[in-house]
Amino acid sequence: AFNLLLPADNFVTADHSIPFAWNNAQGAISYTFEYSTDPAFITNVISISEIYSTSFQHNISVPQTYYWRIIAYSLCGDSTISDIYKFTIFSPNTIGQVQLWLRADSAVVLNGTSVEQWGNCSGNNNATQPTASNQPSFISDAINGLPIIRFEGNDYLSLNTNIPINKLSFFCVVKENGSGNYDMITGGLTGNESIYIDPSGNTQVVDNTGIMAQAATGRLSSYSILNIQYDGVTANFYVNSINKGGSCINGGYTSIK
Repeated sequence: AFNLLLPADNFVTADHSIPFAWNNAQGAISYTFEYSTDPAFITNVISISEIYSTSFQHNISVPQTYYWRIIAYSLCGDSTISDIYKFTIFSPNTIGQVQLWLRADSAVVLNGTSVEQWGNCSGNNNATQPTASNQPSFISDAINGLPIIRFEGNDYLSLNTNIPINKLSFFCVVKENGSGNYDMITGGLTGNESIYIDPSGNTQVVDNTGIMAQAATGRLSSYSILNIQYDGVTANFYVNSINKGGSCINGGYTSIK
């Protein structure tokens, strides 16, 4: 018997180029990679044979859920079939009303090591900065081999149009710089129509009338997943899936710049 390694079972990704890996099957001299939309592998089976290593990169264009397996062949032609794993290629276009999807590992236009444009993977307007002195930095291999975009001082990127957020689902991976100041996550240069963390560790959503919603999330001094859910009446803030509560102060809010 041998085991599948990558991608892990139930893996979800927005990438179309998928690395596959498995451990060596005893006595195997070649492998066949198979994937299908059918978990029984009766219909819609794609097979790629004569693979002589235990890893394989393959591009799959259609975003949906797939099942994959490996067949190992010995010198005598005997075969052993691995377990079946599932993975899903996800497209942001399949979610209605997605306004902004920024990925540090995709659609980034560089000016040297600075970011001139950050492409919006949802297909809406891109974030840009033509002024070199205000461009954030691109840092490769920052989180488990993946890059980050680092904003310091007066660094910022601007969208062509504001994003309406009278109701909001907001996710980001963020780390503060430890200065103890107001740390802007996204929003206008004046602090209006923004999401930021204040010096006391409150994450706040603000429009031009004041604070709309907030929660005591604490300072995010290490890379954390921040999630804000707001339905127009209630607000919940999550840090690494831990619910930090939330309160609505002035009702609704309008847009993020």
